Amino acid sequence: MAAAGIGLGAGSAVVAAPEAAHASVTNGPIGRSEVLARAQFWVDAGPTYTQNGWFQDPEGDKTYRRDCSGLVSMAWHLGQSYVTGDFQGSSPYWTRLASRDQLAPGDAIVRSGHMELFSHWKNSGNHREGAYVYSFNKDGETVQNPWGPNNVGKLGFNDEDDLMSYTPIRRTGLVSANRDSLSADGHAELIRKDAAGDLFAYYNNGVNGAGAVNWGAATKVGNGWTGSDNSVYFADLDGNGQTDVIRKDTAGALQAYYNHGVTSSLGVRWNGPKPIGAGWTMADDAVYFADISGDGYAEVIRKDTTGALFAYYNHGVHGTGAVIWGDPVRIGAGWTGSDNAVQFADISGDGYAEAIRKDDGKLLVYYNNGINGDMTVRWGDPVEVESGLTVADTAVYFGDLNGDGRADRITKQGGELVARYNNGITSDLKVTWSNPTVVGSGWNMADTAVYVA
Repeated sequence: MAAAGIGLGAGSAVVAAPEAAHASVTNGPIGRSEVLARAQFWVDAGPTYTQNGWFQDPEGDKTYRRDCSGLVSMAWHLGQSYVTGDFQGSSPYWTRLASRDQLAPGDAIVRSGHMELFSHWKNSGNHREGAYVYSFNKDGETVQNPWGPNNVGKLGFNDEDDLMSYTPIRRTGLVSANRDSLSADGHAELIRKDAAGDLFAYYNNGVNGAGAVNWGAATKVGNGWTGSDNSVYFADLDGNGQTDVIRKDTAGALQAYYNHGVTSSLGVRWNGPKPIGAGWTMADDAVYFADISGDGYAEVIRKDTTGALFAYYNHGVHGTGAVIWGDPVRIGAGWTGSDNAVQFADISGDGYAEAIRKDDGKLLVYYNNGINGDMTVRWGDPVEVESGLTVADTAVYFGDLNGDGRADRITKQGGELVARYNNGITSDLKVTWSNPTVVGSGWNMADTAVYVA
């Protein structure tokens, strides 16, 4: 999959500050993306560094010191504003990592007198190229951050020599980043594409006891996405817990728009287009993105005309935005029939996407039991988990609506969206589905113009 440098006027950014839609509680479990969103809150709110002042957190109910350790304490949603010396010691709220190479989004680095919040590697395939950070360290300056210069023109970045001077630490109770969504809270959003090529997101603000979803109002998150609905895909390519958007053009080029956070006006900070592949001239609906390796980075999968499935493993994202794809590996055969009848989603909740086939109204799941040494997948035998699905193949969707880590099943019927929540897997690998619940109405556009992300 060679990268091809081409331009598309799609998915223009709506830019401001990311925010966490489903906030953690003080000292409780917290997602990596929420940590980064909390740090970004101070970037956009604009407090300046001082060791004599305090500033509020995103909820507005707690304040933290306006210095480097206060930034990390706030981002980690800790119960008090610790000082740098505290972070060099032991605590039930953080632990020391064995190596800087283990650093992941939302971790921190500390040395005598200073600390920073880790955002991401410049090149996840070569850590020697340095890393982007959130850093708060000089009187009168705002927070240095990965996405733009602060008030004195500084970007949050450390080269390898800088990183070598720090000890890496990790917040305890940090939730895995592979429970991704557009807003990075693990609750899947709904997105629709209209005839003009505009993308509108309906943010998922939680599920009530009756199973109804508290959807936000439609928010425009992109424009210029004309062409085939099937040529637009949503998946987390860079492993930060935020769903990116990918476009396949008519020449077979793949381009990614990386999601760098939801803004205060609920737009999305897209970074792109970034060329990530070429030669994908098969049908749009024969291309899939899913994390089958369980590392939080979505693979790309193609289905050929003989029904064979080939995976290109995602080994990280280069600093240029290019994905480090592995060579194609055949991971399945016999998947003939409609391309839209094949989907990938994490049904079991273990972080590995299953393969799903809709066949004569039945849903068959092939459980993903891990990756072999030759990179093939240990698929289980097909298990029928539902029957009587008479809707079109294109009207079946999977996404984690309630944030429990397991993909729920949604269908579109006569303009209504109907969900069955995945309440877990039985000993015989069946799915314990909830009763059908209407979670949306008025969705009268084409099935393929609706996305769960």
